[in-house]
Amino acid sequence: MRVPTFSKLVLILLITFALTGSAIGQAAPMEIIFDTPQPTLISFQVVFTELPKPDANFSLISKIDRSQRAKPGWALAISNRGSSIRPEAYFRGADGSGGFYLFDRYDFELNRPYWVVFIVQVDRSLSLYIQALEPKHQGDISPSFLGAQSIKNVSIPQPQIAMQISEENQREKLTVSDLRILRPQTLPILPQQVIEFLSGGPEKVVPQH
Repeated sequence: MRVPTFSKLVLILLITFALTGSAIGQAAPMEIIFDTPQPTLISFQVVFTELPKPDANFSLISKIDRSQRAKPGWALAISNRGSSIRPEAYFRGADGSGGFYLFDRYDFELNRPYWVVFIVQVDRSLSLYIQALEPKHQGDISPSFLGAQSIKNVSIPQPQIAMQISEENQREKLTVSDLRILRPQTLPILPQQVIEFLSGGPEKVVPQH
């Protein structure tokens, strides 16, 4: 199975997180701007002490200008759909293009840390990887790829508003930390890291539009 180059880099990034507990790259500035056709990787760690009840959601990270009619901006949340917990992205331009994008279900455990990598490819796709830390089984470090959604022809959201980490009334239920923004060209590729993902890759591959 062919794995896109940037997906390989995500695997290296997450494997390094799982093995060393360290982060690669520079801390994210408060302004995240999608100003390049290259993938932008938004990464952070999250721990849940509670999960959303049916038909509710928890905001993880957001930057939405709610004062405008189109509510331009972007966000990532987890949503309880009744039968499953599913990550959900919001990506909407000032012209009203775009909207909500649902990813595959994921079985989160309470009080366990997870690395989340949200990938934005302007005019192409949104995709999501999640890596459970403190693996139950030695060597069980494969990240889960939860799918990709097309954002072709969606205008780039550039809300003039501060980014928000979780919602104030939900912060006792989850903790988001170590927020990073990375670009593939800034990620180191070390031989010992490459070996770790050669035996396999994600079950699904991000569509190449």
